[in-house]
Amino acid sequence: MAQGDILLPTVGLRAALETVHRWFVDPKYLGFVVISQTCDMVRRGVEPCKTPYLEIAAVRPLRTYLLSLLKQQCEWIGDRCFPSTERNKANELLDRVINQNESALGLFYLHPEAAIGIAEESVALLRVSIALRSVEH
Repeated sequence: MAQGDILLPTVGLRAALETVHRWFVDPKYLGFVVISQTCDMVRRGVEPCKTPYLEIAAVRPLRTYLLSLLKQQCEWIGDRCFPSTERNKANELLDRVINQNESALGLFYLHPEAAIGIAEESVALLRVSIALRSVEH
């Protein structure tokens, strides 16, 4: 496992999350991205890895996260209503997210990739991280 790898919500990962952060067992999370430094995770022989904690960030489908993102960044007038004057701002925001130019919001865009188990456009929420004990979990 290297930095940036996708962890799909397997039975083992769900069991670990259930013990420490059970709200992340929710199906709205497609998976998780490893954000710990790769060099700290290397095991040397039988010794455990250097870091006592592994950090992972939640991954959500962009389509389900987009409304809350737009509400944070654009003016809105109702639950799903935005003034037409915000259209360009919304389009520019989405372009910046997809082009990885919106790191200030703590988002990392993930293009659909069947080989890693991501079937739709998604975002890793880098500010929504979970610490798992490397030895225990």
